[in-house]
Amino acid sequence: MERLRGAGFAAYFAGGCVRDELLGRTPKDWDIATDAAPEDVARLFARTVPVGAQFGIVRVIHDGEELEVARFRGDGPEADARGRDFTVNAMLYDPVADELLDVVGGREDLAARVLRATGDAEARFGEDWLRVLRAARLAAELELAIAPGTWAAMVGRAAEVMATSPERRRDEIEKMLTRGHGAVALRWLADIGLLAHLLPEVAGDGVEDDVDNCVDTPNPDQEDGDLDLVGDACDNC
Repeated sequence: MERLRGAGFAAYFAGGCVRDELLGRTPKDWDIATDAAPEDVARLFARTVPVGAQFGIVRVIHDGEELEVARFRGDGPEADARGRDFTVNAMLYDPVADELLDVVGGREDLAARVLRATGDAEARFGEDWLRVLRAARLAAELELAIAPGTWAAMVGRAAEVMATSPERRRDEIEKMLTRGHGAVALRWLADIGLLAHLLPEVAGDGVEDDVDNCVDTPNPDQEDGDLDLVGDACDNC
């Protein structure tokens, strides 16, 4: 952060790490939003990996930590925030000024325990239909309610979600099953008509019983085989 600022670039902590800090949780990842181009980031840091350079994203390994540095989406931090998926993920933090940049009401939604798409829900999901899975997973994991308008935009979108890459769908399902409250997320997927397409092996009339039997996370005493049904199904999701 200091190196980017010292080189004259704007830089903010962004997304999930800001959300998790406000929730008192230990962030799993650290993301930085900046106006620096990927080549500028590569020039400033000795160890970088261009994980999505075409989208302005570079992974930086610095002082033993990995950070994802992404160029602003749009012409500055406010435009970047408005283009993010959910309001609780759209807050930026300036550690130098100790200021939270929140132009979409993310902090208010977090306090109200609500997951809400940023701006127009149809537009946000249309940019990446995998966000339907992410909405269910995040809301369940963080114990948030899904805002009515966001929920309405998620219903009946199986074809769009299934058109995303199988690898990305699998990654989301694996996170859903291992980060807590996976049964809740899968029941929501059943309610919006997606589970039967995504994991037909656990869908059907007895979906709630099937899901509860297959997913019970976190549980340190759980046998490895308890998730076999969902895990096998996920191979084809």
